[in-house]
Amino acid sequence: MFSRLTRYQPLAKHAQRENQHTEALAATLEADPVFLRFWVARCLGADGDNAEPAWSEGRMRTQVSAGEGRHADLEICVGPPGWPDLRIWIEVKVWTKELSGADQLKLYDEELRKQPARDCRLVHLRHPNSEPVAESDRPKPGLVELTWQDVGRCARAAALEQRQNPEFRS
Repeated sequence: MFSRLTRYQPLAKHAQRENQHTEALAATLEADPVFLRFWVARCLGADGDNAEPAWSEGRMRTQVSAGEGRHADLEICVGPPGWPDLRIWIEVKVWTKELSGADQLKLYDEELRKQPARDCRLVHLRHPNSEPVAESDRPKPGLVELTWQDVGRCARAAALEQRQNPEFRS
């Protein structure tokens, strides 16, 4: 986890705290398959206490090329390598409320849909005090908008399941 957190050198041009939060989320999802299951379910639209999908293994990549010098902050792939069952791109906002441009998410969505996968989702993990993306700026068929409170709800639900399930007790 610490190698992920220190991957990016401080630069005035980039918000390193955002990258560090992204790396911490990726490392936690890699290390905790129950949390991953709840998070993937939330990205698919389930509430934070429900984790029906059976996916408990995933591959995380950060700063994934989204075409023309753009980068999606976090990619989660679940299912077989090469042609995953699901590919999720997450645009992470921590301290900044603004996107890089009104069309940023539409451009990411277009590029995401070119990637090999049975299904894909674009998630905007937004600052809790920011407004949802305007309807005119939303990619079609849809955008999943979540906040860091949703991350917390999934983490709590995963911890509760692990405490209640004898399989996870040591």
